[in-house]
Formats: sequence, structure tokens, C-alpha cells
Amino acid sequence: MGRIINNNKTEDVDRTFKDLCCDIYQGEYVLVLGGDVVLKPEYAGGNSQDYLKSEFRKADGGQEMNKWTLSNFLKTEWEYDLDEISGDLVALLSTRCFRVVLTTTFDGYVEAVMRHVYGKELRVRNVYDKADTGAFFPSGEFAVVPPTLYYVFGKADSRFDYVFSENDAIKVIATRWLGENRPTDLIKYMSGKKVLAIGCKFDDWYFRVFWYCLRQNFENLAGDVAISLQEESESDRKLAGYLERINVGNKGESKRFVHELSSLLNDPVANVYDKFYNSLRAGGVFISYASEDFPIVCQIYGVLVKAGVPVWFDNAELRGGDQYDKRIGNAIGQCKVFMPILSKQVKGDLTQGRWRYYKNVEWEAIRDNKQSRVVPVTLQGFDIKTDRELLPETFRDKSVVSWSQEGERGVLSAL
Repeated sequence: MGRIINNNKTEDVDRTFKDLCCDIYQGEYVLVLGGDVVLKPEYAGGNSQDYLKSEFRKADGGQEMNKWTLSNFLKTEWEYDLDEISGDLVALLSTRCFRVVLTTTFDGYVEAVMRHVYGKELRVRNVYDKADTGAFFPSGEFAVVPPTLYYVFGKADSRFDYVFSENDAIKVIATRWLGENRPTDLIKYMSGKKVLAIGCKFDDWYFRVFWYCLRQNFENLAGDVAISLQEESESDRKLAGYLERINVGNKGESKRFVHELSSLLNDPVANVYDKFYNSLRAGGVFISYASEDFPIVCQIYGVLVKAGVPVWFDNAELRGGDQYDKRIGNAIGQCKVFMPILSKQVKGDLTQGRWRYYKNVEWEAIRDNKQSRVVPVTLQGFDIKTDRELLPETFRDKSVVSWSQEGERGVLSAL
């Protein structure tokens, strides 16, 4: 059942928020973004599509606004300015907790944020791409899925068609989401995930049909939705009832929710780490990492714990205190496997010579544990073929697991 989060700050609600954050950090959610939460309020109230339509009308020079003229306007005259985008949305996507994001908008604002976060790593898919079989999700493991943005109803300034009118919506739902050209790889991937839809401000029938499409072949899919519901709107009241009947947790007003969620995910000490900390066990695997890679570490932790392996991971930047050095020293001294996580962030730290606790303290401390085995794990952005010389000598001759290519199987087989 979807988690229901009310606006009242009760103890139960706070705990439910923490549970949601924990699930998000462990990669259990696919994010679906609607236009209602994309921009800052001064731009058409924050709705990206309404803002673009209004700007087109100002600059149209007498042109009639239809899907083709608007698409051409975006191709030739428009730049997606990060300064116009909601700071809460930027903060949410910058956590890198959502590797797969779907957008129901036809504009490129969400893509601009994700390119800012992931750079060339980002893959972009469109509902009109016909060949999504095979290469899109090669193994079904969250870890090996590259950062991916999927345009649910098409992108306006792409070479493909896109949804502009209600007739367009009916057409794309019938031919792409319900027809033989439906994105089967994406749907297969989502069958093992939960869905968090934020700012998807649809009319009643529109949302019902789209949700039905997502639920095909996995009837028990639960989900969470944050939408802008108006009490005086009959269709919104019907929509709220529909969500309740299909066990989807409704979190209420979308802009407030994305603000609360982005704040919580950017404070893992208070909302995620404490929950993990209570179940950490010394004597097995010690994971050493840069705090920026915390979302991936949470996924690796989940894989190991599920396999029955005791795990310890800590970080001075996430959890400080007078006893920190002693606790870390004890955990490293007891570990059977020392697992340094090598990422783009780590490469930058090593290249620039930045002082970081994980490399200046943890990497040094493992030298004293002669019984421990070192199993480095690389993430995207760290190429062991070219970057090996950046590592200390004690790591250079070790067999390396590539999380982006081998995922869960690679980590478990290395142990």
C-alpha cells in the first residue's frame, strides 16, 4: 500500500517520512514529474508548460499557436535557464537518488537539471522511440541502469511528435502506452519499483488512464502521489477518491511536498542514516566512501544485508562526534573485507589532493588490518584502466568490481 503522509507533523508522520527517504535512497522509487513543480513561482505559478505557452504568445508575431509552431519556437529561440527552475526541484534531483525519472511535460527543463547533475552520463528516451528493447535496461538491476530521463508524452523540440492537445493525449496513450509499441523495457523495469509522482496535475480521466498504463502487468504496484488538489473541484475530489481506492498514498499539495522531501533527502543524518546505523554490524564488510556517493552506498548496503553479510559504513561528514575516530578504528580493525567506493567524486578528490576523511583516515587505517581483504568497487566516472595510478599502492593490485557493469552479482561474487 502506498504510504500516506499527512501535513500534520505527528511522530507517526515523521517516521513515515523517514521510511520514505530510506526507500528512496535504496533505489526503490521511480520519479514521475509533472509541470506543476518545475519552475519558480514567478514563472506562471511554477508550471513550465503554461510559462512556455505564455512566452510563445508574447513572441509569436501573429503566428497561431499549435504543436508545430510551439515546437519550432523551442528549437530555435528558447534556452532552458537553470535560474528559472525551482530550487527545490534542483535540490531533489541533485541528491542523485532517482536514477530513472519520467517527465510528463513536453519541455526540456527537467532534462536541463539532470544534465547539470549527470553531464554526459545522462540518457534521454522519448515515448516515440520505437527501439527500447534490450539496451535500455540490460539486466534489470537498479545499479546498472545509467541515469535516464524518459519523456512520457514526447518532447516538443525533438524530432518526434509530442502531446499538445487532449486528442494528442488520447492518441499517445492508445498507440504508445496501451498499443503494441508500448515501452516494454521501461514497464518491465518499473514492475519491481514503486512510483513517486509529484506535480502531476492531470484532469481526472487523464490521470486514471495514465496510471492504468503504468500498472499494466503488475497489478500490485503501489505508489505515492503529490498533486495540487482543489477542494472545490469535483474532478479533483473524484481523483482523490480514485487514488484512495487503488491504495495510492496521496501527499497533498505538490509544491509543499517537493520542498519537504528535497530538504529531508539532503539531510541524511536526520532522516536516513540513523535508521541504517542501528542495524550496522562490525566484523564483515566495511564500506569506505565519499559522502556525495551516499545514495549508491545505500544500495550496496541493501544488497549485502539481503545476502546476510554484516556491513558497516560510516562517514565523518554524515555523523560526527567525539567518539567517531575510535568507532571507525574499531570497525576497520574488525572487518574481513574493506570496500572502498571509487567514483567521479573520489577521482576529483585524489586528483586535486583534497583532504577527505575517507582517504586520509580510513584508507590509512586499513593498512594495519593484515587479515582484511580489499575489494574496490568503481562507479561511473572512475575508470580503473586510466585512474588506477591515483590509488594508494595497497589498492592498485586488487581485482575491482564495476558496480555500473556488474551490479549486485559482481559485488556478491567478489565476496
